[in-house]
Amino acid sequence: MDSDSYLSFLEKAPSLDELTEHINVGTSWYILGIMLKLDQKKLESIEKNPQNDDVKATKMFGLWLSGSSAEPNRRSILEALRKRVVGEARIADEYEKNLKQMYAECHTFRPSSSEQSTIMTKKDSPAEPKDFGKHEKIKPDLNSQPEMINKEAAEIAKLKAIIKEKEKQLTDAKKEIEILRKQAQERMSPLGHNSSSESSLSSQNSDQEGLEETGELLDLQRQTWLTSPTFEECEKAVSNLNEHCKSIVLRLSSPEIVCLLLQPILRKESIKEFHIISTPLKCDTIKQFSLLSSHNSLQWLRLTSNSVGDLEVVELVQLIKHDTTLTHLSLSENPDITSASAPSVSDLIVTNRTLIYLSLRSTNICHEGIATLMDALKYNKTLKELKVDQKHKSTCSSMSFYRRLSFCPF
Repeated sequence: MDSDSYLSFLEKAPSLDELTEHINVGTSWYILGIMLKLDQKKLESIEKNPQNDDVKATKMFGLWLSGSSAEPNRRSILEALRKRVVGEARIADEYEKNLKQMYAECHTFRPSSSEQSTIMTKKDSPAEPKDFGKHEKIKPDLNSQPEMINKEAAEIAKLKAIIKEKEKQLTDAKKEIEILRKQAQERMSPLGHNSSSESSLSSQNSDQEGLEETGELLDLQRQTWLTSPTFEECEKAVSNLNEHCKSIVLRLSSPEIVCLLLQPILRKESIKEFHIISTPLKCDTIKQFSLLSSHNSLQWLRLTSNSVGDLEVVELVQLIKHDTTLTHLSLSENPDITSASAPSVSDLIVTNRTLIYLSLRSTNICHEGIATLMDALKYNKTLKELKVDQKHKSTCSSMSFYRRLSFCPF
């Protein structure tokens, strides 16, 4: 393989079909877009759409190919995939393997240098013009082959996207049915909550994950749900908050909405819980949580379901490790949280003396990271429960403070 020609091949822009066929980054599409230096507002606009990650990745690739950032080429996307923050080196290797195969196929019928010399000689010679025509016939075939591959790849990618979209719709439908079933059960149960139930907010049902972890949320009148709200809807909701509302649940939203809600929510002493679900946050947004230092009543903070990663966790720990009010913190269902942030979480456990519950289930913290957290428990007697995944149970069973762990089977 001619290395100079292959490097030239890498410097060319790939087609959208090529990218969707060979690069499946799943939930990492947003980080990849950042590494490709795309406009963050445009990426956030794509994130707000209710499609699955494959469709969002396709739109992100389209934005990149449109030339909204630097000149797109295959080399730059290979480099971006291999950056540690993206963590898709395996996909980069597979893509590079496919590129080499595509390059080889496109150059299979290219004449050798001696044949090219003969062609040029015959072209210049008026005696035998017909031989040159034979070589001319090669060019359409050479150009049509990758075009056919791209068309087939596009069809395959389209079918994959449709299948994944249908699977997501089925999963979402099942979740909605489950939510409606639970709400129906809750409405049928007695709602006799009083001030005593508020005082037990930090101690009851801590073995249940999510919105069922506090007794307060059984009373539907004491919570406000905001799903993909507009700015106007947020302002209206804030203006309607009263002393009976104890919990705010924000789903499928944006960092801008979080920043809009934070200050008015944290100013209201009646608010005990703030749940942020499926809302991708960045470090700049996390810094706004510094308002917690002046808020004396928030006891529950939940940042779950692809809302934060390692960088955001490190930033959050710096803000809350000396907090004296927060008792429950859930960072579950965030696959971008890895062992890289385990030292910061360990620092939180060692330093904080108020938290009694911390959930890290459904993250990508490995056994070594969990062991680091276990060591931190030696210096903390107030954290009653640390929730992690079931896969760590056998590793942790022989460690000290094992009884303070709970294991989620999912």
